[in-house]
Amino acid sequence: MLSRKLMNGTSDTKFSPDLPISRIMFVAVLYRMAGSPGTIPSDSTNVPLGTWYARAAKWALENHILLGYSPSVFGPDDPITREQLVAFLYRYAKINGDTTLTTSPPPDLGSVSSWARPAVNWALAKGILNGAADGSIHPSATASRAEVAAILSRYLAHA
Repeated sequence: MLSRKLMNGTSDTKFSPDLPISRIMFVAVLYRMAGSPGTIPSDSTNVPLGTWYARAAKWALENHILLGYSPSVFGPDDPITREQLVAFLYRYAKINGDTTLTTSPPPDLGSVSSWARPAVNWALAKGILNGAADGSIHPSATASRAEVAAILSRYLAHA
């Protein structure tokens, strides 16, 4: 992730793999993966102008990758959950290719939000998302920087 300049360390000498990653930090990574397309933020979205993430958020909103909790609640600094992470990546993948794979459901499928189930099934089938020893994926658990890096690495290997 560092060599591709998709994720930065938390300092010149630390990656801090166990720290959580926010929703907007992950969107910024996807934006970099897309080549940082030149989108100009405007007042027409709920993205605060002048923020470091304004271009990435505008791009993600325009491409239906990032969905807020509601039209007025964006939650950029909220820690991203595993199911949100996979849903955002799934929506990114839909722009770039086929996402119609299926697989056996994880044992905790009932705890996956209905809006995230197609993305979770896709990520499991592609080998992008790994579960625990019993196959559980813990969808509402906060994703760490290390988990994000591992998931993106597997996605890029399959892309």
